[in-house]
Amino acid sequence: MIRAETENQLFVAPSALRLPELNAFIKKSNPNPSHFRLRPFVNMTSVVDERVSDEVEALQAILMNDVTIKREGNKPTIIETIVHPLTGDDTDQQYVCVTLEVKLTPDYPDSSPEVTLRNPRGLDDQLLFTINSQIKEKLAECLGQPVVFELIEVIRQHWRPLGEECGGLLRMANW
Repeated sequence: MIRAETENQLFVAPSALRLPELNAFIKKSNPNPSHFRLRPFVNMTSVVDERVSDEVEALQAILMNDVTIKREGNKPTIIETIVHPLTGDDTDQQYVCVTLEVKLTPDYPDSSPEVTLRNPRGLDDQLLFTINSQIKEKLAECLGQPVVFELIEVIRQHWRPLGEECGGLLRMANW
C-alpha cells in the first residue's frame, strides 16, 4: 500500500498504482492537494524487530532441533527449548532438564518477555525458586537487548554442581 499525506488528510492507495495514477487518485480525492509525502504503508503487527529476527536465527542455528519458534504470521511469539546441562553427546549424564518458555511481548526486547519454566526433571522447588529469581534479575539487567541465550545460561549455571553431584552418586551406585 502507498500512503499519501497532506496537511489534513491521509490517502491510502494500492501500491500497484504508478506515480501518474497516484497523482490522479489524490486529485480526485482532494481537488486542492497541498504538499504531500509518499511512503510505504506498513502493517505494524507484521513488522519484526531486527534484533528479534537475529536472535531467532541464531537460536535456530545453534540449538537446531532443540528450539521451537511459534509465530503469528511472520512474527515470533513464543520461543521454547528444553534446557539440559552441557554434557556433550553423553545423554546418560543429562540427569536434569527443564523446558524454558519465553513469550515475547509486542515490544520485546525493549520490554521483558514472560518466562515460564515447565516440566522440571531432577530439580527441587528451592532450586527452581532460585533459578526463577535469577531469571528476573537477568531480565531487568538485559532490558533492551535479546535475552534468551542469557536465560539458558542462568539455568545451566545451576546445573554444573548439581550434575557433578548426581554423576558422582550414580557412578558410586554403579560401581
